[in-house]
Amino acid sequence: MSACVVNLRKKKHVEAIGNTRVVSSFSQRGFGIIEIGIVLVIVSMLLAVTLGYVRGVLADNRANDEAKDLSQTILRIQRLYNNRSSFTGVTATGLVGNGVFPPERVPSITGSTVNNRWGGTVTPSLTTLVTTNDAITLTYSLVPQLECNSLVAQVERSTARIAVNSSTVKTYSVSGGTLDINALGTACAASGSTNSIAFTFGVTQ
Repeated sequence: MSACVVNLRKKKHVEAIGNTRVVSSFSQRGFGIIEIGIVLVIVSMLLAVTLGYVRGVLADNRANDEAKDLSQTILRIQRLYNNRSSFTGVTATGLVGNGVFPPERVPSITGSTVNNRWGGTVTPSLTTLVTTNDAITLTYSLVPQLECNSLVAQVERSTARIAVNSSTVKTYSVSGGTLDINALGTACAASGSTNSIAFTFGVTQ
């Protein structure tokens, strides 16, 4: 009887030691501060990449939509004045009243204010390419860097001259100017989210 009690106690003792080892082994396999830190760094990197991608996609969509609107606006103005040799007499109020801009970008049809997608303004002004007042410049303000590059690249064929923050990135030529991609990248990066872009086009393009 005594031998049985002793054996039972030994068995329980061995089981207790075994359980302690299992718990100890399990604890050693748990995440430490270093491992948790590595996981957090990886998660942060993945989030940064994802957010950057999403920002890029949204920026492209805005630039695409604005490029379509601008191309249509230029075409409407050219059609409106296609029987004239110049834009003399053109005013912002007149252009707004003739509906050349998208309705959602015009706060008042009787006013002269036109807005773009980024909360900036679109300001028309007369300028000269060859003869006096033979061109109009539409100046966009507050254009972010990501959209700046894409917007200019998409509409450059509809324009005769383009300047970003007063730096010419497409020079006018009778035979057709060429967009300087390197100059565009430098100019769009100069002002971050407050770029100013001047698109100039003639009576006919």
